[in-house]
Amino acid sequence: MAVRGTHLLERLRRRRGETARAVPSATSTVPPAGEAEYESVLAWFDQNGYVPEVMATAARMAGRRRGGISVLITIEVPAASLIDARMPEQEARAESDLEEAKLQCGSRRVTGRWEKVRAGQTGRRIIDEAKAINASAIVMPMSSDSAFGRTVKAVLRERPCRVIIESIPRNSARGRGRGKDTTTA
Repeated sequence: MAVRGTHLLERLRRRRGETARAVPSATSTVPPAGEAEYESVLAWFDQNGYVPEVMATAARMAGRRRGGISVLITIEVPAASLIDARMPEQEARAESDLEEAKLQCGSRRVTGRWEKVRAGQTGRRIIDEAKAINASAIVMPMSSDSAFGRTVKAVLRERPCRVIIESIPRNSARGRGRGKDTTTA
């Protein structure tokens, strides 16, 4: 199954025009001794794309037992458009990112969806989703070449649970990094 999943993941990347890269394996990740395991983890991505390191961290935090991972992908709708306006390119990418998350996590219980939001409402949407699923932790990406963005600040300000922020190295494109820094709040 892992070989087939890897093959499908590479085909998906080629179709998107991405080059091959090493993906952290979520299926073989076991939390180190003494590291917390959570019942449910919310992994968030925006329309900028999937970040494999975030899913690897979410899988590690969900632990080996009953821990589930829920993925929320937000698509920002321009103010000039209706909130339910068709955005086929972004919607297709979000669906693709959800499938990639499920493939990376293998046999783990991964659920998810994408949702359209207005500018400035992403943080509130993440908080509401975390409360709705009773998440024990939220895992989200942050590029290291910028300060905390509005979304991260909103989530940290009103966090209903632990927040884990994956910092993507400055010298690599988002989601393509090899090294990582993890910040926990």
